Amino acid sequence: MLLQRSKTKIKRYCGYAPPDPRDTPDSIMPNILITNYCNRACPYCFAKEKIRKQGKGIDHTRLSITLEDVDYIIKFLKKSKHHLFSILGGEPTLHPQFTYIVDQALKNGLKVRIFTNGLLNKKKQKYLFRNNIDIILNINEPDEISSAPLKKLEKVCENLGPNIYPAFNIYKEDFDFSFIFDLIERYYMPKVIRIGLSQPIISGGNVFIPPDQYRKIGEKIVGLAEKADKRNIRLSFDCGFVLCMFSKTDIGKLLYSNADMRFVCGPTIDIDPELTVWHCFPLSSIGNKNLKEFKDLNGLVSHYEKIGKSFAHVGMFAKCSSCTYLKRQQCSGGCIAHKIRRNPKIMQRL
Repeated sequence: MLLQRSKTKIKRYCGYAPPDPRDTPDSIMPNILITNYCNRACPYCFAKEKIRKQGKGIDHTRLSITLEDVDYIIKFLKKSKHHLFSILGGEPTLHPQFTYIVDQALKNGLKVRIFTNGLLNKKKQKYLFRNNIDIILNINEPDEISSAPLKKLEKVCENLGPNIYPAFNIYKEDFDFSFIFDLIERYYMPKVIRIGLSQPIISGGNVFIPPDQYRKIGEKIVGLAEKADKRNIRLSFDCGFVLCMFSKTDIGKLLYSNADMRFVCGPTIDIDPELTVWHCFPLSSIGNKNLKEFKDLNGLVSHYEKIGKSFAHVGMFAKCSSCTYLKRQQCSGGCIAHKIRRNPKIMQRL
């Protein structure tokens, strides 16, 4: 089983140099959905509205980005002087021309970042163990994964460990990602865990953390951060965290644990296979544009930053209206999707 293996030597393919462990996998925009097809069904999935399930008769070409549009995006990024080609899905490795797409990005001088669930065959694992490729591996708790996927995940960790930045999504009050500490040490991963809070999608349908649980979630994160620090592992916050889910003492503990804390969110920018763009996945059903409406990434980001600013003085809690930290923009007051759920009328700003 995943947590019972002895320390294993990593297979090293010719020409590989491991990434700098200080390189935190932050949410650098934009993310490109090269396919809407997925072979998992995580209950908290923020992309649930865009995902199509596995099954007979599915036409992959209708769910996947064309190579012509991949070329357009690469040129768009290069013109914008943006050097990261960040791909997700769905499960991006299921695109019929996945390796060709990655090759094209690398040939154009872009660094590739892949968000994956880890259900990769051996051939793709070997292909991905190389320079200029980072893998954000989404890992659920072992008791939530059936036997066959668990064994495959174990092989991915064994064969791609130094490329992997582990990620864990919190979607329930009872959670524990300390098992990842062992994986990091056993498989020589960079000593960073990307943690995210599951956020609601406007159209509904996914499991997420309700705001009234944030304080308890915060307390648990602090305890895990201190345990991680004892093994020289640090936590990196994804978007959606709020300052008040931690006490001032908690913030001090996180600081001393070297946690990379974020309480302010900006547009993430996602691009789907049809070149539709949106602010972030929780808002993927509203405010959509087409990538070709923008000359470069600066114009695209500026458009969605203006939308974000219209929500800047609104929070997901009633107490946010008098919060000094929200007024100073030290905290964004939570995910915009939560703000809309609390007050649907503000959606008119989009």
